[in-house]
Amino acid sequence: MNQEFIIDGLFTHHYGPLYPVYLALFYTVLPLHLGTQIAIQIIFLLSIGTVLITTKNLYGLIPALLSSVLIVTSPTFLFATSRNYSEPMVLILYILTIFFILESLNPKKSNRIILAGLFAGLGFLSKSGLSYFFVLTGCAGFLWRFYYMKWRVFKNRNYLIAIAIFLGLALTWTARNLNHFWDGTLIGLFSAVQPSQYLNEAINYSFINDLGSFLIQFCFFISLITIYLMPYVWILSPNVRKAINIIRNERISCIVMSIGLPIIIGLVMGSALFIFENEWMPDYWITYYPVSQVRYLTSSLIRYIFIAIVPLSWLAYEVTNINKDASKTNLQKRLANKNR
Repeated sequence: MNQEFIIDGLFTHHYGPLYPVYLALFYTVLPLHLGTQIAIQIIFLLSIGTVLITTKNLYGLIPALLSSVLIVTSPTFLFATSRNYSEPMVLILYILTIFFILESLNPKKSNRIILAGLFAGLGFLSKSGLSYFFVLTGCAGFLWRFYYMKWRVFKNRNYLIAIAIFLGLALTWTARNLNHFWDGTLIGLFSAVQPSQYLNEAINYSFINDLGSFLIQFCFFISLITIYLMPYVWILSPNVRKAINIIRNERISCIVMSIGLPIIIGLVMGSALFIFENEWMPDYWITYYPVSQVRYLTSSLIRYIFIAIVPLSWLAYEVTNINKDASKTNLQKRLANKNR
């Protein structure tokens, strides 16, 4: 109605703009409840379709079906979707970002990195709490390419365009936040540019007021995340273990990075929010008592890291393809030597 993000009459940067814009498309023609239900169903199906199509394009139909099943059977993903959270949109944009990065490694498709920059920029706008996740993903991706290309990366027009698109989207939203929230001070500048003021407060509190508890929870959540991911790793373990030996391979290193980033950032965010919310929430609000970390894991923490399941499955498929190519090359060499 007012074409802005306002709560209780005040401007807010608690939410990213992209998901509300998506919902608004339905609210213009449908009642609120019905529009929300239809929007949820569509974005959920699109997220599964994205996993299916990208994986099929990279590795074939059977791997695509397996990756889709791994995601669609994740209880936390289903719960988050049913609550109208933006996780399906985050999944779509993250998978497309990684997909087009991998595609760009093909010399004939190097311009796909532009699409990766676009989807990373849209990911920045999709969920305020995960905005810096896409920033760090972009920075890590750039450093990864710099490792392999060195200074030639600055001479590649496609990479420069991708960076410009990402920065253009991110800075546009940042400029809006500065306009509404900056008080003119240096400290106020840092606070105003935060995509999520709530997450900023949680991290500040955890790091400044209760760092010890944060580190304890971080270590505890590592053990819980390990237990959560263990079945997926076990299913894919024969090939995942082999990836360690070829970690310097460009595609393998890219996929490993895309697995690690959501896990590490999810652990930091989850631990900070756990400490912060146990501090300020009244007892009758709190669902995350220190004795209930497992409940917190299933209801909240996995929301930030479940997207690692898809690149984890890609890692197994990628190793399989490399082994097949190596076997094929060895067979051709043996046949060539035999015919001499």
